[in-house]
Amino acid sequence: MVSFDFSAHARANLPTLLDVTVDAPAGRVYVSWFDVLEGGDKEYTVHVFDRETGEDLAAGKDRATDFLWVAVHPDGETLAVVDLEYRVTFVDPKTLQSTEQLY
Repeated sequence: MVSFDFSAHARANLPTLLDVTVDAPAGRVYVSWFDVLEGGDKEYTVHVFDRETGEDLAAGKDRATDFLWVAVHPDGETLAVVDLEYRVTFVDPKTLQSTEQLY
């Protein structure tokens, strides 16, 4: 059994878990959450964990494709995400980069 480093969530001021999606065939777990900072601003955090190693594949990546919610296409070739501006966007699951914005 692997564990995921979720320590930032434990240290947060007012953490709120938004989404946990498991892509079993790809061996990934997608997690999104936010913290309410002093002054009321929200800070969003995204994790894409490898189920085998526990590595966060989104760590250190460009935040161009931060998401609130994610859905995995049955063929595993694309993700549909709702981004921080509530737009639906397709994302390449290998690079985590946006490929097409729907609206």
